[in-house]
Amino acid sequence: MKTIKLFILLCFSLALNAQNNSQKRNQLSLMTGIGMGQWKDLSYSPLSYKLGHMPTELRFRHFSKKGHILDFELQGWAGTLDYDPYESFETHLLGLDFTAQWLGKLGEANGCTLYLGPRYKLGSQMITWEDDPELSSAYSYLSTSNLGITARVDYTLERWSFSAEASLPLITSNSRPAYSGFTDDDSDEILNFLFDDAEWQGPDTYFAPELGLQASYQIFNWADITAKYEGAYTHVSDSEKIAFATHQFMFGLKFKF
Repeated sequence: MKTIKLFILLCFSLALNAQNNSQKRNQLSLMTGIGMGQWKDLSYSPLSYKLGHMPTELRFRHFSKKGHILDFELQGWAGTLDYDPYESFETHLLGLDFTAQWLGKLGEANGCTLYLGPRYKLGSQMITWEDDPELSSAYSYLSTSNLGITARVDYTLERWSFSAEASLPLITSNSRPAYSGFTDDDSDEILNFLFDDAEWQGPDTYFAPELGLQASYQIFNWADITAKYEGAYTHVSDSEKIAFATHQFMFGLKFKF
């Protein structure tokens, strides 16, 4: 009887240890923070604005048995565009981005893992300004859909994990209106992702690199606290040039299962 009890206890201990040490192949992150930058769109205004916004991000990542990553991210933000010293020029901005990418594991050494793979991003920005809804108002939008490439490196040190990620779109479908008055019909239309009059562009006319740096600390076997910096620059060099640069600092939790 003692032998049976010892055997059952041993099996239970081995099963519990295997469960605790098993690799969690899914991650779900929820983050929020603050953002700032510079923004200019000649299709909307000749002025260069200061951007302040609050981003929120939901991200899901799945690791395959071979270590490859399937990554989905949804990020939205709301903010304002200011032009000092004229408060009446304050403009409201809304944005929504969806990103999907597959990152193949290229190699691993000394705690570092290198990934490379294709990326798809769908994004939209809506900009509105109203001084007098009947006399002085304007809007603009930027809808983009692009295919690009992402390189990523991860580094793990005990409970800490660090990552750096750089992305560049290679082929982009870009759509936006000319300067226009604001009407109720227009407001209903620009809330959608519009690609009726889209132009296909390469990196020579649509240059939009992105950089992300992230640090996480494991507080439980199933959860990390996470801090992240994201920097982005966009330059569209057609007849109505767009140029803006943004910096975002976000904090949140990452759940592993």
